[in-house]
Amino acid sequence: MSKIAKSIICIVSVSSLFLVGCSNVFNDIKEQSNNDDKTITSLENRGENETDTNKGEDAIESQENDSTNDNEKKTAKESYLDKLNELEANLNTSLKEKYDSGITLEMIEAASEEYEKWDKMLNKVYLKLAEQLSETEMNNLTEDELNWIKTRDEKSEAADDKFEGGSIAPFLRIDSLAKSTKERCYELVNNYMK
Repeated sequence: MSKIAKSIICIVSVSSLFLVGCSNVFNDIKEQSNNDDKTITSLENRGENETDTNKGEDAIESQENDSTNDNEKKTAKESYLDKLNELEANLNTSLKEKYDSGITLEMIEAASEEYEKWDKMLNKVYLKLAEQLSETEMNNLTEDELNWIKTRDEKSEAADDKFEGGSIAPFLRIDSLAKSTKERCYELVNNYMK
């Protein structure tokens, strides 16, 4: 077999593997979006019951608050703003190398990790708000959250319009999800948390 034929086979093989990987990442994003919808639905139906995980997180927060002097106690809003800022700083540091690499696969991995972390934080914020808000306020927030999820997903799908089919397209979609979710965390804390 000639060198040219071997080179072509190699290029096609590598390209196929990359496309399969990108496809899997995009399918994971769609699955996460569906999970977000299920999370909202389960939160709507959960009533006053808290999970053991939430109780554990509340206990940690309670311990953190107890360890400060009365004059130094922070409101939940201040505490969560600190958590959001800390998460943002940690992600900027830990993912900088992958983002700066210029390697599409590494950039996709970084954006996926960032999205996952912000999504977990968003769920924590939402659960804290469920403790603080009245039933009417929570119902309004839940409706608002469902609309936000729809808008977030539409923005993500439109993020790659200029590069549809290009290798950078999956990164642009995931990056859009991460940025939207981060913005939503700050929005919920600033506008709803007490």
